Amino acid sequence: MVIGQHGIKRNPDRRCLFYIVFLSIFTSLKTINIRLMFQLRKYHGERVQSLTYDDGKKVFSVGIISPGEYEFGAIKKEITTVTSGKISVWVEGNDQWEEYSAFQKFTIPDHKNFRYKVSETSSYICCYE
Repeated sequence: MVIGQHGIKRNPDRRCLFYIVFLSIFTSLKTINIRLMFQLRKYHGERVQSLTYDDGKKVFSVGIISPGEYEFGAIKKEITTVTSGKISVWVEGNDQWEEYSAFQKFTIPDHKNFRYKVSETSSYICCYE
């Protein structure tokens, strides 16, 4: 027991315990929040992987695609920029494949199926609207 300012008796052990408990709860809440904001997604036998950020206001992902052909479905509109390599894209309702290289952008409308054809490992950034 320590006598502090104004003669009030304080127990430093209780105060330390309080701070330890508070910090652990606060840290746990921050960790849970970070886990909800960032999510690693794996598709097609882990040959396509993306790290998605969603804070309830903005949603976007960065991803890597191994060589192959893959089919997906868009729930929201997807605006994608190729950051390395080349990605050929076919969108439901279109007759032709379109090829995009690094720094080129393409859009997948919401509620459409689409396919990617990739001949070399490629990467992208995708914003969802």
